[in-house]
Amino acid sequence: MEEMFPEWISVLLAAALVSIIAEVIPQALNSRYGLRFGATMSPFVRVLLLLFFPVAYPISK
Repeated sequence: MEEMFPEWISVLLAAALVSIIAEVIPQALNSRYGLRFGATMSPFVRVLLLLFFPVAYPISK
């Protein structure tokens, strides 16, 4: 992007895109479909809990 825009414009553009993709869209979707999304992701979260338990438990002690 250096050839197309100055560096500061690239930084502002990247920050705006990250903000929109990582914050605005999930908040908009979860305000409407939050319960459904949570129920859908529950098995995935349980798998992550089982995977990381052997590492997280000793660290917490």
